[in-house]
Amino acid sequence: MEQDIVEISKEFRFTATHHILNRLGPGEHEKPHTHHYRLIVTVEGAIPENGMVMDFSNLKKIIEEHAVYKLAHKNLNDILFQPSAEHLAVWIWDWIEAKLPVYVTLKKVKLYENESSSVTYSGKKKDTAHTCSCSHMRGGKSGY
Repeated sequence: MEQDIVEISKEFRFTATHHILNRLGPGEHEKPHTHHYRLIVTVEGAIPENGMVMDFSNLKKIIEEHAVYKLAHKNLNDILFQPSAEHLAVWIWDWIEAKLPVYVTLKKVKLYENESSSVTYSGKKKDTAHTCSCSHMRGGKSGY
């Protein structure tokens, strides 16, 4: 029997401070600054008998408790080694994915640093032919 699969999303806003290490050159860090982040988390699931893939209030509670409250009004450098938007999106994914009920799948985390700049993370890909050994990474793994 075929099931109707639907994506649902929940949006959050939070403010946090950070600076990127070595952005201006080796040993030259940018000045700490604040972003007013906009976060959109999307999950996917089959529509059950009650008509809801997941109750929005339950999704909100999980994301607030395991991501937003940990980041809001914080210096992100105290939480992540290199708190770029990319690393932050992966960090958010990692914290909330395991907390979701088994009947939904985390599809994407979209994080806006401002109105015109965003990153989208959709989980790890199986084909990892390229391993980054960039200076912002530790041992070929992301530096968060």
